[in-house]
Amino acid sequence: EVIRYSNTVGKLDEKDRLKILYYVGLSHLAKNNFGEARKSFTRLKERDSTKNYADLADTRIADSFFLEKNYAQGLQLYSPIPGKYPKSEFLPYVYYRLVLASQKVGDFTQAKRYYEILNKNYPESFEAIRLTSVLDPMDLEGFSVQVGSFSDRNKAAGMQSMLLNKGYVSSVKKSQKDNVIYYRVRIHCKSRPEAERIATKLRLEGLSAKVFP
Repeated sequence: EVIRYSNTVGKLDEKDRLKILYYVGLSHLAKNNFGEARKSFTRLKERDSTKNYADLADTRIADSFFLEKNYAQGLQLYSPIPGKYPKSEFLPYVYYRLVLASQKVGDFTQAKRYYEILNKNYPESFEAIRLTSVLDPMDLEGFSVQVGSFSDRNKAAGMQSMLLNKGYVSSVKKSQKDNVIYYRVRIHCKSRPEAERIATKLRLEGLSAKVFP
């Protein structure tokens, strides 16, 4: 509907044209038409003489790569936004994406740094609250394979012993979600491929294994 409506832009003033271009880009993102989304947001930047959409257009272009799972390119495009637009109202969202994109490419030092900036500068933002609720601090330490999450500390210790007998060194970390304490047993890995290999092997042995992040 938005895309069809965009065909009438010639009858609108410039402010409305820019708004239509933005929503056309969002429509393409929603439909996973990432190339077309980038074209729309690029045209938006080119036509926006007031620069009112500049920060948002740059953010959405970065989004198109992130959603396409091209995390390295997304990270490269998100990274300069805070410096280019220090007063942008979208910075909490940008830092949120920077945390996730940094995790995806395995740069956990940067992920931690962005996480700290988000929580220090925008502690009441939706993004900071959401990230705190969905992100386990363990996920900022590196790739890992979670083999169990137990409310009973003794069961977690038993799983840890069993893994050691299989040749895997694991750790038990205490975490809390919805006011419930969990003890999570994880095998820490140097890379995602290593984590995937271990998880696959453990599943073949009948164990539950999930790669994080």
